[in-house]
Amino acid sequence: MTDPIMVAIATAIAGKLAEGISDASRAAFASLTRAVRGRLRGDPADAAALEAAEARPDDAALVERLAAALDEACARDRAFRDELTLLWTAARDGGVTNTIGGAVHGPVVQARDVHGGIRFGGAPGP
Repeated sequence: MTDPIMVAIATAIAGKLAEGISDASRAAFASLTRAVRGRLRGDPADAAALEAAEARPDDAALVERLAAALDEACARDRAFRDELTLLWTAARDGGVTNTIGGAVHGPVVQARDVHGGIRFGGAPGP
């Protein structure tokens, strides 16, 4: 069974996910795409799988074939798997990590982009 992360990466690359995402995510997605293309370019069958999935991103069988090619490349090279996992996380999350440590007393908000105010309790302001 193909690794679900490889399926997600294949789906994102085939569907050109980078359209409509944040600048930070777009940069990470571009790095992910370069890494995938660079690796798959070395094998004609893998390169064909990438090209076919990009040409027809709605074809689930072609995207699955690309995911299988990625999965096999990762099985052969653990460093490549680690690189893809890191790049995928950065592309998906936009490079943002929210962490809370220690004792928390009161409200907490973890957010990336906030447009407008955040209010806890009380009457709304003017």
